[in-house]
Amino acid sequence: MYRIVVLLAISIAISSCNGSITSIHQNTNSDDCSNAKANKKIQSVYSIETLFDMTAEEAEEWRTTPNEDRPVNGYHYYNVDTTYNNNCLLSVVVTFDYTGAYPSTAFYYFTFDKNTGEQLDIYDIVNEGMAAPIISKYTRRVETIIAEGRKELSDKEELYSYNNQIEQYRNFNFPHRIEDFYITEEGFVFVIPFDFPHVVQALQPNNIIEIPKNDIAPYLIEGAMLNLNNW
Repeated sequence: MYRIVVLLAISIAISSCNGSITSIHQNTNSDDCSNAKANKKIQSVYSIETLFDMTAEEAEEWRTTPNEDRPVNGYHYYNVDTTYNNNCLLSVVVTFDYTGAYPSTAFYYFTFDKNTGEQLDIYDIVNEGMAAPIISKYTRRVETIIAEGRKELSDKEELYSYNNQIEQYRNFNFPHRIEDFYITEEGFVFVIPFDFPHVVQALQPNNIIEIPKNDIAPYLIEGAMLNLNNW
């Protein structure tokens, strides 16, 4: 699952990385779920080869080329942020920058079962049959964010563009879908897929919704890896 956010200019400073993703597992917590086969499967999902659509040879050349010597039109930065790594669960946010005529920053959100290496969606963790209050809370928050964003605009052209993009969002995401998410020590973070194009990117409202663990704990699948006692 991913969302690509196109910017007028690269505005997020991400530390240059050599492309290795094995290091994220070196700072493990108390669980002992990882195994070589599962780790390899996890890393293959968000490797440079996969996300940048490169061959192994191209990826190795990218890793060993200093950032300043990489092509002007191409991938320049790559970063993996581990947001949760405990109870046999791993959540990461992968960020990279692409430079060129339409510079962009892309964000990918992944949560994995460290026992199997399988990528999880929200209903592998939250009981879908009990999730109505969470969906309702998410929907209300999305609508509030949209309304707050509209209030900040006074220019008619900007307001027209904003309403047009929100309409497109609704056409693809109504009723509101929880697709992009990650886990933290504090709870769940949901990412709203507004996906404003680069020409109106500055108008896009905040797309992050944080749900504290105490609020989401009652709706977790019973007997699953995550619960309020071990969170």
